[in-house]
Amino acid sequence: MATADIPERIAELQNEQARLRSQLRQLERLRAANKALGVFESPQDAASIAAKTAQIADNTELILRLRTEPYRRWSNGFTCLCFALIGTPVAMLWRHADVLTNFLRLFLPILAVYYPLLMFGDKLSTSGVLPPISFWMGNVVLAIPAILLLRWIIRH
Repeated sequence: MATADIPERIAELQNEQARLRSQLRQLERLRAANKALGVFESPQDAASIAAKTAQIADNTELILRLRTEPYRRWSNGFTCLCFALIGTPVAMLWRHADVLTNFLRLFLPILAVYYPLLMFGDKLSTSGVLPPISFWMGNVVLAIPAILLLRWIIRH
């Protein structure tokens, strides 16, 4: 889906959510009235309520995913820049002929810090716990030491 189409799709889903919630309220009022009258709930009514509840939950999850999508796309694009920012000063500091050693010095911290932050931000922002901007946590954590190292190298 194109980024420009996301707001329109979110609006459609929100309209559908409103319609589903209205239907769910009607079914729950019917359930309460039947219970007050002593009428047993039919399996079809119970299934309909469960289906509407599940559909509302699915739409809510999709709305949250769509809201975070632009942030995820931009963050993933800037990840390459952050990797280059951290890789440049490290390669200058440890200028060995052994490229594999330099690679491992960078890859292991990235694997231990960046990717858990990326997964943490993904999980919590798509579930609605954190704002979508949390996708940038990993990039910020990489960029700060990279900029500090670059400043230190430029001075010396």
